[in-house]
Amino acid sequence: VMLSHTYEDRVVTLKSLITNKALAAYFPVIVVIAVVDSEAELIAVSQNFQQQTFARKQLVIILGQLAQQLALPDIAAVLFTTKDECIEYLRSQSPDSFMALFAASDYYGKNYLQDLILATRYTDKNIIAYGKSSYFGHQQGKCKLFQNDNHYQLVGKLFLRSSIVRLTQIFKENPLRYFTTTTILKNLPMYGVDEFNYCRNSTQIKKFKPEFVDDINPHVL
Repeated sequence: VMLSHTYEDRVVTLKSLITNKALAAYFPVIVVIAVVDSEAELIAVSQNFQQQTFARKQLVIILGQLAQQLALPDIAAVLFTTKDECIEYLRSQSPDSFMALFAASDYYGKNYLQDLILATRYTDKNIIAYGKSSYFGHQQGKCKLFQNDNHYQLVGKLFLRSSIVRLTQIFKENPLRYFTTTTILKNLPMYGVDEFNYCRNSTQIKKFKPEFVDDINPHVL
């Protein structure tokens, strides 16, 4: 619904009609970061990233010791050995960009990034982070919905592994905390979206079915 009904989108549509040219609404880039410790984690993160429908994205992987153990993977990603190298790279990105952290044990549906970036169109500009405040997750080998009444509203905390954060924010504190999947975001203006297209610790769920957590009406940005 929000994909074409914000004020900004209506302005773009009007300009397209006037100029008789197809114009696309502007969205900032999302830099997806992943810290991997094995080839299996590298593959899992790459697959989750590659299926994302949101176009303005890039993948940054910190390989650590894997850089010496593996042949360079055939994936479209920026590769670093250390977090410090990655931090310097992030400083060079556009200040309106967002960052996301992917956990290898989680499932990120194809519209995950799109869900989060769309929220920037219908919320205040002072919002720093957007995330899955309601989410599917693992409990005793089954997929369960958590915090079902905690979406489409301002929230007090978000898990970094299921959020996007304005890139400028990470340099206002210790950037290293933004490379840890256990990091919880607090004391910031934050907004929670719906639970779809994400499942925490999906690798621990027996016979996990992605269609159970995916939405049913995908759009492409």
